[in-house]
Amino acid sequence: MSIDAPGGHVIPSGKNTRIRVMVSTRGRKGMLRKVIHIHTNDPLAKDINLRISMKVLETIVINPRSINFGTVLEGKEYKKKITILNKSRKKVKITNIIITPSTQMIRLDHVSPFILASGCVKTFTLTFRPKVVKNGFVYGAAVFRTDLDYPSKVVVNIYARVQRKIVQTNK
Repeated sequence: MSIDAPGGHVIPSGKNTRIRVMVSTRGRKGMLRKVIHIHTNDPLAKDINLRISMKVLETIVINPRSINFGTVLEGKEYKKKITILNKSRKKVKITNIIITPSTQMIRLDHVSPFILASGCVKTFTLTFRPKVVKNGFVYGAAVFRTDLDYPSKVVVNIYARVQRKIVQTNK
């Protein structure tokens, strides 16, 4: 938080002034509350607390933000939906979508750049065809990059525990 009123700011008796307060909302959503403490030489109001409340709205909402496939079998195909909603008042361009790791285990049905109009939703299908990895756990992400200053990217984390298929033989 920054305040545009340097210490020692003198307000003549009977007059008023304006204090400009700027609060960074980067990385925040929902209700945000701040208290500004002002110390004065006024004997009737030595200390003043200004309470500020605001609701910080997300511009881009991706749901879910995390996908945990749980325990899955090697080679079987699993699918989940990802939705992206533009809650801003103007169009937002998704400039690219990157899937990590860049193996063929995780795929998204649409990875080309696109423009999402205000209030619009786009749904994707994430396909996961696991292979067994050394420690049995797969970690990945779908990274949506935007043309916005913030958020410049939104990440959906992807997790799974992969088990080998058990092949039964008849005796």
